[in-house]
Amino acid sequence: PYLPNKTTILLAEDNQAMINFLTKKLRDKYNVFCALNGREALKKLHDLSVLPDLILSDIMMDKMDGFAFAKVIAEQDSYNHIPIVFLSAKSTSADKLRGLRSGAIDLISKPFSFEILSQKIETILENIKKQKRAILTSSISNLKSVNNSGTVHADVSS
Repeated sequence: PYLPNKTTILLAEDNQAMINFLTKKLRDKYNVFCALNGREALKKLHDLSVLPDLILSDIMMDKMDGFAFAKVIAEQDSYNHIPIVFLSAKSTSADKLRGLRSGAIDLISKPFSFEILSQKIETILENIKKQKRAILTSSISNLKSVNNSGTVHADVSS
């Protein structure tokens, strides 16, 4: 069940054991939604009532792999702001570079330390909160500045 006080993670992973492991470890702290491949993850993104704050995706999946999924995400204004972290057995420098070029912010090699993944998730989500606060504070400050300078007038008589 979705809990509004928790941040949301979309997990695209074709290995059921990995889905079970990650869901069990993450669900106490996050809303976790799962998809078995990129195509299913895109459908889930469209169908969810709330956008995920982070996407964790495998690279090697059938129907639509992680690279293709990230490319589609990067091309859609509704989703391209959502950070993607790849979890993959593909860990050569070329794979990592391809993942980063496709829009992911990191590629974590399998097998991985859950503690490192957990800290990375927390750091990414905390940075997003800081960025949102900074944008909001700046916007409010700019609005106050415009209102105080008298350059914006609302005509309520018409």
